[in-house]
Amino acid sequence: MVKILTDDFKKGGENMVNGVSEAAIFPTAETVYRQGEASIQLMPIQAMIDALARIYQNIGGLTVTGINDEKTVRSVKNLQKIFGQEQTGEIDAYFWEYLASLYRCTITFGRYRPDGAF
Repeated sequence: MVKILTDDFKKGGENMVNGVSEAAIFPTAETVYRQGEASIQLMPIQAMIDALARIYQNIGGLTVTGINDEKTVRSVKNLQKIFGQEQTGEIDAYFWEYLASLYRCTITFGRYRPDGAF
C-alpha cells in the first residue's frame, strides 16, 4: 500500500490515515502484464526494478517506459528466479508483492542510499 492524496482528503473520507488515503499501486489480483503490454502502472514497477538493479547486478537495469518490453521481461525473469517463482516474465500481483518487499527491505528501510551513504 502507498499513501496518495485523493478526494477523500478534501472530504475527510473514512479511509484516512494521517490525512492521506491509502490505495494499492497494483490494480487487482487478476491483473497480469505480459510482454508488449503497456500501462502507467508499470512505471513504478520499472522504477523499483531499476533501483534494485543498482544493488543486485544480476537483475539488469531498466528505462522507465510503462511498457513491458524485452528488457523488463528479462529483469522480471531474473527477479522471479531469485524469488523462487516460475520465470514467465509476466508481472502479476504475486510478483508485485515480492518486488515491493525486496524494495522496502533494501531501499526504503535505508540499507541503501543512492548517494552511497548508509
